[in-house]
Amino acid sequence: MTTTLPKNNAELLPWLLQQSDDVTANLFAFCVAATLDSVCGTECDHPVNTLCDVLNLDTSTYWKATRESYLNHVSKGRITEVVSATVSAEAAAPLASNKKDEAASMAERLLSDTGWIPEICWQNTIRVRTTALPHRKSRSRS
Repeated sequence: MTTTLPKNNAELLPWLLQQSDDVTANLFAFCVAATLDSVCGTECDHPVNTLCDVLNLDTSTYWKATRESYLNHVSKGRITEVVSATVSAEAAAPLASNKKDEAASMAERLLSDTGWIPEICWQNTIRVRTTALPHRKSRSRS
């Protein structure tokens, strides 16, 4: 996106006004996405869930449970609970006898193709209105 933007700030608005709805929508989406931060220290409701609901976003398409993204940040008990519920109790059993580092590594492998995401990402209590959002009218181009 940045390669198509004018380098001179004074040219940005005139350039933007000449762009198609598709380009302006993509630029707007990029700007919004760059400002969002859904990181939370606990598994609690988060306003970003409302945005995901409005966009009908399947978070599991874009996020995977890895050591870096989740498993290193929760207890070994939580890791075992997730693997047990998502894969099987038999698959989770060996995790309890390993150190957390190894349990997280094993869980990452076990969860890799399951599409599992933390409950807070799909079990929202924050609800949005059910009416459709107004459709943006296309600007006429000269």
